[in-house]
Amino acid sequence: MRDFYIGGVLDSYMQQRSVQGLARRAITKVKSLWGFYLGPVLTVPLIMLPWVLRNRWMRFAFTTCGVLMAMFLLTSWLQPHYAAPITGLVYVLVVQSMRHLRVWWWHGKPTGRVIVRTIPLVLLLSCVSPLAQKMLIKPVYLQRTRIIAELRDRGGRHLVIVRYGLEHSPNYEWVYNKADIDNAKVVWARDLGEAQNRELLKYFRTRKAWLLDVDRDSAFKLVPYSSDSRQSQK
Repeated sequence: MRDFYIGGVLDSYMQQRSVQGLARRAITKVKSLWGFYLGPVLTVPLIMLPWVLRNRWMRFAFTTCGVLMAMFLLTSWLQPHYAAPITGLVYVLVVQSMRHLRVWWWHGKPTGRVIVRTIPLVLLLSCVSPLAQKMLIKPVYLQRTRIIAELRDRGGRHLVIVRYGLEHSPNYEWVYNKADIDNAKVVWARDLGEAQNRELLKYFRTRKAWLLDVDRDSAFKLVPYSSDSRQSQK
C-alpha cells in the first residue's frame, strides 16, 4: 500500500500540478475511458449524435456523462471502472445512435443497416484473440486454486508462505484467507523474514508449512518450508 501511494498515485498528482501536466493527464484518462467503454467499433455509430441529441432525454444523458467526465478529469488517479455509474447512459447513447444509423441510406443503398448489423459481429470477433490468450496463459487465481486443490488432496492442514520479489505487482496478490483463518484448511501468509516467520510457524505448528516463490518460480511449485529451503531460494 505504501508503494502504491508514494509511487504511481503521487506521480500522477505531481504531474497534474501544472496546466500542461493536467492537460496531458486528461488526454490519457479520456483514452483510457474511451478504450474501456467504446473502442473504435462502438465509436462509429456516434457520428449520429447530432440527430440523437434532438431528443431532450438524450441531451440529459449526454450532459450527465459530460459533467461526470469533467469531474473525473480533475482527479489525480482514475481507473476505467470508476465511471461505472454512467455505463447505462453511455450505451443508451450508443444504441440510440445505432437506431438513427440503421435508417441511413447512401446512393440508394441501405448502408446504415449493413453497418449496424456488422458492429455486433466485429465485436464478437474482437473477443476471440484475447479470450484465446487468456485460456493459454493461466492467470494467478487459477494457479492459486490449483495449489489449494492439491493441498486438500494431500489431507491435513497447511500453511503456505508466499515470497514476493522486489518488483512484484500489487495487481497479482496471492495472500488472502477465509474469515475464520484458524479453521481454514489452507492458510496463506507473506514471507516476512526468518524471525517473523518463526513466530508464524510457532502459532501454526500443527500445519504443514510450504514456501512458494511466485516471482522466481514460473511453475509455482510448493517447497517444504525450512530455513535451508528459504536460503536456497535467494
